[in-house]
Amino acid sequence: MDHAAVFACSHRRGGNSDHAAELLAEGVRRAGGEAEVLHVRNFEVMHCLACGYCDAPERTGRERCVLGPTDQAWDLFAHCLSARTILFASPIYFYHLPSRFKAWIDRGQQFWRARLYSEPWIAGLPKRTAHAVLLAGQPSGEKLFDGPG
Repeated sequence: MDHAAVFACSHRRGGNSDHAAELLAEGVRRAGGEAEVLHVRNFEVMHCLACGYCDAPERTGRERCVLGPTDQAWDLFAHCLSARTILFASPIYFYHLPSRFKAWIDRGQQFWRARLYSEPWIAGLPKRTAHAVLLAGQPSGEKLFDGPG
């Protein structure tokens, strides 16, 4: 296990998701790898505009999204593109993911489109693993994890 990017996705500092992210990073380090914890709340991520800009096959990389140069979503994506392992620790708020994390996920549409068009900058990346740890404060609820699933 080389380098792992651990994304702490809660808006709240010092909560269970931050603690889970630190435990994940510690596990990677104990296994002989390197881990970096990134708090999504510290990055400005604008919501997808559904403008269709990312649909054009001639656009690549950061230029694929019209919002790419205006916020820090790409700074987070860069870690996904370079890390061997990607780990997410996120709370569940009202049966779904926190808004900034969800906005960042939506902005990932550009990567799905790039893979669809077999763009070399994305298609040539090695396969990697990603895992999620979802934390809920509510002790029960038969559909508690259906929203982010």
